[in-house]
Amino acid sequence: MYNICEKMTEIVKTYRNLNSILVLLQNVLWGKPDQAEKDAAEELAENPEINRICKELTDYEYLKERLGQYDEFDSSSVFHKFTCRVRPAYFRTRLIYRTLKYAAILLIPLTVCILLWNTKKQTQENNVFSQATLYGQPGKSSATLKLASGELIDLADRSVHIGANEVLVTQANDSTTYTIASQTGSWNELIIPRGGEYRLTLEDGTKIWLNSDSKLRFPASFSKDLREVYAEGEIYFEVKHNSTKKFVIHTKAGDVKVYGTSFGIRSYNTPTPIIVTLVDGCVGFTSSVSNQQRKIKAGEQITADRAGHIQVNEVDTQEWVAWKDGLFVFKNRNLHYILDELSRWYNVDVQFSEPELEKLTFTGILNRYENIDTFMEILEGTQDIRYRYNQGKIIIFR
Repeated sequence: MYNICEKMTEIVKTYRNLNSILVLLQNVLWGKPDQAEKDAAEELAENPEINRICKELTDYEYLKERLGQYDEFDSSSVFHKFTCRVRPAYFRTRLIYRTLKYAAILLIPLTVCILLWNTKKQTQENNVFSQATLYGQPGKSSATLKLASGELIDLADRSVHIGANEVLVTQANDSTTYTIASQTGSWNELIIPRGGEYRLTLEDGTKIWLNSDSKLRFPASFSKDLREVYAEGEIYFEVKHNSTKKFVIHTKAGDVKVYGTSFGIRSYNTPTPIIVTLVDGCVGFTSSVSNQQRKIKAGEQITADRAGHIQVNEVDTQEWVAWKDGLFVFKNRNLHYILDELSRWYNVDVQFSEPELEKLTFTGILNRYENIDTFMEILEGTQDIRYRYNQGKIIIFR
């Protein structure tokens, strides 16, 4: 008991006022603490001496052993010593009694608060883990096929091949295939959600990769002299060569015309509504706003703003189309762009605590199929940032 009194005296000297500690912990547990109060509570909860005392006061075997010592207490001997040294012992006993009394009064709620705080911390850590598990998973093959009739077909674990006036759907791990007939002149739509991706082959042999949050409208069958589709989001095309039957991709920002080539289109609702990156062959772009036209060759990229102004630049195409091969490639990209990509792929919202954080840059090649925490930990290691989960949202802060 003397040791506890001495340690309590040290704690009081360190923290000045145990009552203020209780007020602090109560506010952190049940109020609306500011960051300074949270930091102070963290420091308090990690204080080894306080945690030792709390552990002792909640350890049944320890209390049993210590309280058992009083059964062997020789009261007669102590009384004899008391009568010999009544004056000094009186004051010492008063001091010890008062110290123990206040120590007990404060230790009990302090212990409760520390235990609650540690429990809350553990719960928060568990919540972070469960939220990371729930929200931080990479995207997967996922799509919905909307037929001209309005029928919706979930394509999870299914592959699709587009034939002339028919759609062939095959169940994964099964040889069963069923055919959906389509009328000539009708249009189907493939819809990819956030956190999804999909691949399909059109009737002419053109291969298409669709990234998250994208759409592709295509006819039941191509006409005799034209192959055309409508695209939104991010899509990679390997167009089957046909010099007599051009392939046209319509976007909100304009049209891309090709005859046989490999390229990526990025057409999200952003300040740059259209980006065309050419890997092989030749394509032309016509703005639907300004009617400007440009052609590009392999290794070049077309961008157009909302006013229809077109720019052509040489780029590293891998940075723009590596997603179809399961990679994120970032070269001196700011965090706003990077987290926008991750948000779409992992289907999780991201919030920056301050605008300046969005301007930080990062360079790296990352596996798209890793958990999002892998990326965030790398970012933490290379930039002066931290992150946490809050109700399914990732908060970026310093």
